[in-house]
Amino acid sequence: MAALSLWMGPDGVLIFALWTAVIGGLFSLGLILARNQFSALAPAAPAWLGRLLEPKGDIPYGVAIAAGALLAWPSSAMMTAAF
Repeated sequence: MAALSLWMGPDGVLIFALWTAVIGGLFSLGLILARNQFSALAPAAPAWLGRLLEPKGDIPYGVAIAAGALLAWPSSAMMTAAF
């Protein structure tokens, strides 16, 4: 997030943080709901999906960071300077 904040610039970093928080919250909520609904299917699922559906497993926040960066990119300092 620190490197992306530098690329976004002072004006875009707040939008980047906001989008990252919103997407991260929605992703976390969706993953928690999926863990409650589909935890019985985890042993038959592929290994990566089984790890995601573990009841006390980690939540990969890199997905939210990447999505937040993509959504904030149009308002970044580099984008406004280029176009």
